[in-house]
Amino acid sequence: MNEVSRELMCIFIRGGVELWVEKEKIGAIQEQIKRGVLFTIEGNMINANDIIGIFKPEVIADRTRRRNGQHQCEYGKWHERFKKCECKVEGMGGEELAKFSRGF
Repeated sequence: MNEVSRELMCIFIRGGVELWVEKEKIGAIQEQIKRGVLFTIEGNMINANDIIGIFKPEVIADRTRRRNGQHQCEYGKWHERFKKCECKVEGMGGEELAKFSRGF
């Protein structure tokens, strides 16, 4: 039997704390945030003023990569710290590559 994977969202809190919550529960949590200063998320008492935002997993993954020194080039690929992007060269062929090599 295949288990259905859960979609998670990250509630990012000041100080770098990440609380991962099922996407279906986010609406109720947003209502709690609007109503009061203190509320509970999965047994954790949270001050609404300390919440930076609620983010998709991709946003947190990109943030982690940047904090680890990686950078994303204009072609959307990630590169390690101090590694030169050669994505343009990799996508070239034939005459275009020859012109690029000659500096044109």
